[in-house]
Amino acid sequence: MHRQNVTAGQMNLFGGDEEAPTATLTLVDAPEYDPLERLMREKEQLGFYVSGHPLEEYSDIIENYTSASTQTLVEHRIDSEVDVAGLITEVKNITTKKGAPMAVIGLEDLEGAIEIVIFPEAYKTAGNLVEGRVVWIRGKVNINQNSRNRRSENGDTEREERQIQADRVIDIESVSEQQTSALEVTIPESDIENVEKLERLQKIARANRGELDLILRLMSPRYGEVIARCNQKYNVAYEPQVIEQVEGLFGENCVKRSNRTIRGNKARTSQMDFV
Repeated sequence: MHRQNVTAGQMNLFGGDEEAPTATLTLVDAPEYDPLERLMREKEQLGFYVSGHPLEEYSDIIENYTSASTQTLVEHRIDSEVDVAGLITEVKNITTKKGAPMAVIGLEDLEGAIEIVIFPEAYKTAGNLVEGRVVWIRGKVNINQNSRNRRSENGDTEREERQIQADRVIDIESVSEQQTSALEVTIPESDIENVEKLERLQKIARANRGELDLILRLMSPRYGEVIARCNQKYNVAYEPQVIEQVEGLFGENCVKRSNRTIRGNKARTSQMDFV
């Protein structure tokens, strides 16, 4: 074996001087997964999300179009109506005794997971129920009978788990189009006594009449956040010029759409004439 080969670390195990063949690795360009598919593959392979959570891009919808989460569901009374949003993680298709299709799904949000029962009437309009689909759901709070039975068998006295019996299931991308009922304007503490700005807001609403209720979110130094629904004569349209003018008064991102005035288990709001 030549010294130069030894120096180079090139050893031929069979004693010859010919060079060993080398393999060439060719990398093939592959299309990138879309963000949701990438996250789902991370969860499938690793058991957890690495680069984010599928619901993070819908944070505005979750904040403005839901009235409960998987963790706060226990705070709502049985049979009350709630709006929730989340990722379908499991689907169990069932047929009733009369032969009608229904389903029980697992729904995950940023705080936990719950079970959703979708009876035949809601099932008809729910679309394709598959794992990985992000949905918005309106339904009634109920007790998860399976969890109640399990606790009875184990002698567990902890608070009963809740589930939702769905009345409506839609894609989360459709929520703002189908469920918007209000335009909410956050007025900072520095402006709640600014008569000039409030009068200009009145003029904007009057000049842009529409179907959306006008909601004022007042940041009061004494009471914290006060949410007030204006008289119907101030119902307003959601138009680019409205957003631009109102943000010119109270700052960027002070305007949000919501379903506050039609959502289940409505958040309490004060009534005001705004005159």
